[in-house]
Amino acid sequence: MSTTINEELGTEVYVPTTFHDLEIHTSFISYSTGKPSMVDVYYGLEKDDRNVYFENKDEIKDWEETMHTNLLYGPYGDEELFMLSFRKGNFPTDDDLRNWEEIELEGAPVLTYFNEAARYYHVRIDVADGHYLLRFLPSHYADEEALEKTQTFIEFLNNS
Repeated sequence: MSTTINEELGTEVYVPTTFHDLEIHTSFISYSTGKPSMVDVYYGLEKDDRNVYFENKDEIKDWEETMHTNLLYGPYGDEELFMLSFRKGNFPTDDDLRNWEEIELEGAPVLTYFNEAARYYHVRIDVADGHYLLRFLPSHYADEEALEKTQTFIEFLNNS
């Protein structure tokens, strides 16, 4: 899966096969104006049966065309506890970041934001070719734990 992601996006993207105690449940690449622009990887505790809708190849093709995506893995049905996205290029604009707080982890500036409506804790890490967006479900990760997991993620990025 990592090879496909790197080839499609044209850059090295770090996608762990597990995220601490979580397994990948779903992964797909999204396209904007026909070009690959981002990858989303969803993680959960246990991998249940594959979503019934996606057992039919025609349904998968319809979903991919409608959503402008390429499904790489899954989806398997379990609660999404963590999501990792990598978005290519400069996105979003500064205006979109007005509610974010900048902190420093492992010597890198990191933006954090708790989305009340969606009930997720977001962490954004800017890198040369784009940015990573880590989304933590607060019922599984307290803010401090989310930052510890983010620090481990940044350590890997710095050492790779």
